[in-house]
Amino acid sequence: MKRIFQPLVAVFLTAMALCLLAGAASGALGAGVPTVVASTSWVAAIVEAAGAPRVAVLAPVDLRHPPEYDFQPGDIKQALEADYLFWAGYEPFVRKLQKAAAIPDSRLIQVVTDNVPETLKEQARKVAAVLGTEAREEQWEKALDAAAADILAQAKAKGLAGRRAVVHKFLVRYAEWLGLRVVGTFGGGEELTPAKLAELLQRRPELVVDNWHNSQGASIAVEAGIPHALLINFPGKDGTRTLIDVLQYNARQLGL
Repeated sequence: MKRIFQPLVAVFLTAMALCLLAGAASGALGAGVPTVVASTSWVAAIVEAAGAPRVAVLAPVDLRHPPEYDFQPGDIKQALEADYLFWAGYEPFVRKLQKAAAIPDSRLIQVVTDNVPETLKEQARKVAAVLGTEAREEQWEKALDAAAADILAQAKAKGLAGRRAVVHKFLVRYAEWLGLRVVGTFGGGEELTPAKLAELLQRRPELVVDNWHNSQGASIAVEAGIPHALLINFPGKDGTRTLIDVLQYNARQLGL
């Protein structure tokens, strides 16, 4: 019995040692890579651009207006297990989640959401500095610069740059980046009254640039008899996932 028992003990100890080594190796591979949660797909796309390998998103990507999401019990567990929770500052559910999960301010990091390439790069660099992923972020910037240069070249070649446009307030900086001449704005909490509609029509716009997530510009386009482009900010529509996807999707909506 003793002869049989000793080999079994040896096998057991060897197996235990291998398990411990595997666990240590797994921990080493994951060391230094923070666990990250993002409020919406837009914030998540910025964090991914910064080089985060995995980002959990709280608000479902199929929501038309993700900031209106109300957090679920499962989100508390995700938030508690994360090293950082990234948000944009205008999602009420994040503050509620922070309070419910007692998340310290040091783990809640705010980014600026704006689909102008220079702003995107600034925010991606900021996040990369937190995560220690600067090298990955630098590679992403090269891809963004190439995509942005192509879109601007098309805007100029196809005569989009310089056209008179009335633009949703949340897309003004993007429209100006494209070279559009913004002659009026709407949306962003402002009601489109008959007086406001008349004011915008007097500006003689050639194009309406609207926000798909909170569209209000259809009546302007109909009354003026001009094109109505519905752009997005949050990835998710029609398979968009990354910041570059959003830039290219919006360019297509504008005929580029």
